[in-house]
Amino acid sequence: MKNKNYLNKIIFAVIIFGIVYLIIWLIFVINGPFKIGDDLKKSDWLIFLGGYLSFVGTISVSYLVIVQNKKYHETEQEKLRYSQLPYIKIKLADKSKLIPDSHGNYLLDYPSMVFDNGKFVWKGSNTGGMRVLIRKDQIDRLPVYGIQNIGLGHAMKISLNTSESEYSYRNHLKIEETLYFIIDVASLERKSQKSIFFVKFCDIYNNQYQQKLSCEFNIIDTEFDFTLSQDQFEPELLT
Repeated sequence: MKNKNYLNKIIFAVIIFGIVYLIIWLIFVINGPFKIGDDLKKSDWLIFLGGYLSFVGTISVSYLVIVQNKKYHETEQEKLRYSQLPYIKIKLADKSKLIPDSHGNYLLDYPSMVFDNGKFVWKGSNTGGMRVLIRKDQIDRLPVYGIQNIGLGHAMKISLNTSESEYSYRNHLKIEETLYFIIDVASLERKSQKSIFFVKFCDIYNNQYQQKLSCEFNIIDTEFDFTLSQDQFEPELLT
């Protein structure tokens, strides 16, 4: 496709330069407003043609230099962007790594994924970087899952999104750092339910991304099961 575009541009440029040359030739050959056509010789046209071809060559070379510089700049920008690309992974939280305070409580900043009227939505107050106090007995019985940045750069302005809701999570997620959310098991149906949601974030250059995550919830009697999709979805550049 790119080669075809280049060929089309070359053909277009040849046609334009040919038309311009023909117009100049007609102006000076046909006796019209310029009364010098009768005095022109072949040597004059050879000199003009040489100068015109030099002009065409200069314009063409300048255009190619501009195009190459633009491509080089875009390639370097892409290399720089990929060198700082965050990558989000969802996983079961290791509760043993959650550190309680002196009173045995936990400070976490997370929302709750709730199945409400046949739709998965995020509920809970936007923390804005503040943390929520959770008692140990709550942590023990809640299904807690983590969203971890395993990429090459920090993730900024993180939000969780479903088709029905958006939850502003936190302003900053360092490499290997994890944010947590809980599953409201009581709201789920006693059957298999699949949820597709998105994490939106920015890199350090303020490029905005969206990454798709997939998980499946299954409740049989009192047994709760959470299955992560085997599909790996890459961060999608939005802006």
